[in-house]
Amino acid sequence: MNIPIGNLTITNFCTQNPEHVTFKWDLVKDQPIYDFLSTSIGDDLIVPTESDDLQLEHSYVIEDNHKPVGYIYIEGLSQTQGIVELRYAVHPEYRRLGFLGYSDSNRRGYGQQILEECSNYLFTFEDINSIELHIRKDNEASIGCAEKAKYKCIGEYEAEYYYIYRMSRGSKTYEN
Repeated sequence: MNIPIGNLTITNFCTQNPEHVTFKWDLVKDQPIYDFLSTSIGDDLIVPTESDDLQLEHSYVIEDNHKPVGYIYIEGLSQTQGIVELRYAVHPEYRRLGFLGYSDSNRRGYGQQILEECSNYLFTFEDINSIELHIRKDNEASIGCAEKAKYKCIGEYEAEYYYIYRMSRGSKTYEN
């Protein structure tokens, strides 16, 4: 499965693809990702889906020109209200580049781009009206990506902030 969502592509994790396998283990052993997602990312990227359609409760690799740069997991929180949670991670090699002030124009961060392109794609499904993010309070880079991608903080609980992005179906506009 390869779903173009803008400049990026959503694809199934492939255990036969050495780049995917290396990518997965790079994410699993990355401390910031491990702290937030625990070991679930390793479990999430084990089972590929047989479907060519995007599935809830499933994870995918995000690629840029066939190069794995990120990961998403889409959890259905409320089917009746059209709310999904989007979990995402960016490979350490492609993370926070703009945030840290790198000047190499060939390297860029992907967090905001993943959020924007995945959100726009998810809103093409008529039954999805809102996308939630749960972001650790100490994850300044992810908070910045969410806010640049037009997500709004709607609350907090213990170590996390809750961000949401809504779409008004009547006018096909995004609400903040």
